[in-house]
Amino acid sequence: MQVAQRLKFLPSEQARVETCRASIKQLNDSVRERLSDVLLALVDAVMGLRAQGHITQQLVQQVSCLKLFVLGLDAFVSTEVFERINMCAREVGV
Repeated sequence: MQVAQRLKFLPSEQARVETCRASIKQLNDSVRERLSDVLLALVDAVMGLRAQGHITQQLVQQVSCLKLFVLGLDAFVSTEVFERINMCAREVGV
């Protein structure tokens, strides 16, 4: 999760969702091709924290932002990623 916070193209607050969506279009093609992998790794990290009982309000907010963020990225993100993020959001109470 700490690494994800350093990635400027992933929003950690709702005010940055649109800016981050726009920044995805500016990324190098090779980075955009790996976006789904980055998002799935993030979901795995969140689910790991959930399994350990480490759900904080900040984490719930970040997952909420992530869910909102991917809704506008259908050209860059697979259906599997949408489904996994939605499942993760439900699991943490978004």
